[in-house]
Amino acid sequence: MSAAAMDTGPRFRSALPLSIPLGLFFLVFVLVPMALLAWVSLHEDSTLSRFGFSQYAKFLGDGFNLEVLGNTLWLGLKVTLLTIALGFPLAYLYTLAPRRWQGPLMLLIVLPLLTSSVVRTFAWVVILGRQGIVNMALLETGLIAEPLKLLYTPAGVSVALAQIELPLMVLPLITALTNLDPNLRQASLALGRATGAPSSR
Repeated sequence: MSAAAMDTGPRFRSALPLSIPLGLFFLVFVLVPMALLAWVSLHEDSTLSRFGFSQYAKFLGDGFNLEVLGNTLWLGLKVTLLTIALGFPLAYLYTLAPRRWQGPLMLLIVLPLLTSSVVRTFAWVVILGRQGIVNMALLETGLIAEPLKLLYTPAGVSVALAQIELPLMVLPLITALTNLDPNLRQASLALGRATGAPSSR
């Protein structure tokens, strides 16, 4: 067992007391309200005296609700895949960067979190609008004859949401990648060279 793996236990025990306030906050303001909402949804009247599933049956029996639910889940899946595709290379680059560059990289990663989501969303309006940066650049280069409709489209919404959620994807990936044994990368490179090498027989 490596020294890094042996140090995981004491380090985890020392960090556990620090996580208790955040855990209590999450329990009180996230889990408890969700449990109460689930409990209320299982009753058919405002006095919570009749237990039943009529509200779920009414929701699932409406085609419009199912369409909205499907579109929402599909949008969430696209945004998640896009943030993984953008976030994993960035997190991996952070782990490979020299220590003196990790500070500036971390600042760039968390900088969007320091800006209001309203400001970031308005920035995408400026970028993707009919008179925005993208359309103006395409018009100047002659690639298009008239501005494209980029705003209020599924693709535009996916890109904007992925940019907003990107730091929340990159930070856990950095934590996971930095906790990996550095010898694993060297071992995988050695195994790759050994597998790709021509046989001596």
